[in-house]
Amino acid sequence: MQMYDGNVIHKINAASEPIKHMTIAEILSLHSDSDSEEVVLICKAEITSIDTHKGWYYDSCPQCCKIVTKLESSYMCENCKTNEVLPIPRYKLHVQVQDETGKTTFIMFHREAENFLEFPISQIFNSKNINLEDGGLPIVLNTIVGKTFLFHLKLNRFNLRLCYENYTVTKIQTPITSSSNTNYVSCKK
Repeated sequence: MQMYDGNVIHKINAASEPIKHMTIAEILSLHSDSDSEEVVLICKAEITSIDTHKGWYYDSCPQCCKIVTKLESSYMCENCKTNEVLPIPRYKLHVQVQDETGKTTFIMFHREAENFLEFPISQIFNSKNINLEDGGLPIVLNTIVGKTFLFHLKLNRFNLRLCYENYTVTKIQTPITSSSNTNYVSCKK
């Protein structure tokens, strides 16, 4: 695993080192010419919107969970090399976030999104009234917009070497506010 100290990426022992807290500006400036596989960090940010241009879910293979390809009358999983797949919808939320230093996009994949939202995607699709807003976003998903969270992020070689600005969320902590300060608790896993 790698860690950023403000200037440089260092290899760390994940069991012994604390995870670095970074601002969005620090994340955006983070890059590495090394063969770094990943960097793990935490960022406190507010969700400003959910980008629906790429959708908020994808149809997946029930075996491998990879995206499936729509054929004329069926679906195919290229990963499993299987035709006639009955796809399962899975969350993939492109969440627009900001802090006092900048804006970017975090991606919440199915497991993290479903644990965080505490709302199975199957309930959305099994509902007789999906209750979509303009743009095709279920209203339940907008309950997180305007709120601040601690995002645990995993940056990979696309982020570090190619400066790809979609950062993968691995865990989200929700705020508990008291009169004196704000603490964060982990969402269930």
